[in-house]
Amino acid sequence: MPRRRKKKGGIANLGLSFLDCICCGFGAVILLFVLTMGAQTKQVRGVNESLNEILQKRLEMLAAFQSETDVLQQETAAQEVRLSKVKEEREDMAKQIADLARQIAEQEAGQEALLVEMDDMRDFIAARQKKIDVIQRESPDPVGIPVESNYLIFVIDTSGSMRDQRTGGVHGYVVQTIDETLRVYPKVEGIQVLDSSGNYIIRQSNGRWLDDSTETRTAIGRAIRSYPVFSVSNPVPGIIRAIRTFSEPENEDVQIGIYVFGDEFDGRADRVLDRLEVINPEDEEGIRAVRINAVGFPNLIFDPVNFGETGVKYANLMREVTYQHGGAFIGMRHEAFLEMRIPGIQGAFTDLATTESNRMSQDHPGDVDHPIAPLF
Repeated sequence: MPRRRKKKGGIANLGLSFLDCICCGFGAVILLFVLTMGAQTKQVRGVNESLNEILQKRLEMLAAFQSETDVLQQETAAQEVRLSKVKEEREDMAKQIADLARQIAEQEAGQEALLVEMDDMRDFIAARQKKIDVIQRESPDPVGIPVESNYLIFVIDTSGSMRDQRTGGVHGYVVQTIDETLRVYPKVEGIQVLDSSGNYIIRQSNGRWLDDSTETRTAIGRAIRSYPVFSVSNPVPGIIRAIRTFSEPENEDVQIGIYVFGDEFDGRADRVLDRLEVINPEDEEGIRAVRINAVGFPNLIFDPVNFGETGVKYANLMREVTYQHGGAFIGMRHEAFLEMRIPGIQGAFTDLATTESNRMSQDHPGDVDHPIAPLF
């Protein structure tokens, strides 16, 4: 049986049809991809537009907040300026009130001082005009400082008049006098040093006794020489603080001796005496818990400005205080003052000192133990 020959054209048609199918499928995929991408692009655009709207709103809110912040900062700055002005006005008012109070106090003190000076002047004139019959004694008044005390307190005036104007430190002869006083007591139980305002010159020893030793005495001298604080020219605050802090009236083993070193007092002696009588009274046997001694320096006795009034007041006050409180008053004379003396003033003060001694002799004719030392 004869074989049929296959036609070559059939195979070619089959290959073309398959290729057409593949191309159509690929085109369909591309078309679907393009259609899908278009839809997503619309969504992305919608999201972008929404985000842009939100961002714009947030920017507007931020701008509003920034504006409000600027306004608040301006208001705060204005408030701070007003507060600063109020503080300045308050400080100015406080200064004015303090100045007024100081002026009132100075006027009152001036009036009081004037009255006291007038009284002192009348007493002085009366004493100069009155002929005093001085009772002669078989033995003179003892001159010197009692040394029965076993505890010592030094009250030192460190004001300007007690300092060397060249160095600013306490006068060397003042420190030397304190050292000589310490040498009178070879050994004591305790020592303390205050300025006339009541401040502790050795700050680490507030309210307690310093043990007596060579090192302690050396440290005291060094502290006094370099002490920077200018105290008041009034020994009374230091004396009162010393008595109130360290006095032990019920302890017989504690015998305190206060030594006052100064040159000036501007107040009323009677008030001081009354106050000391309260805080350092006599016991049944007439003995006081604290013995008060004093050393006077003539820094202002020959002062040409005030003619030694405050110096004379200091001398008269400490004479009475030491007499009533069992101590002694000693007036010092330093060679440095010999060149400063003014003719006439020395004689006037010498007459006043003589009158004072005569007055004490008249007031206490039978008391031979009145420990008063002459000023010059």
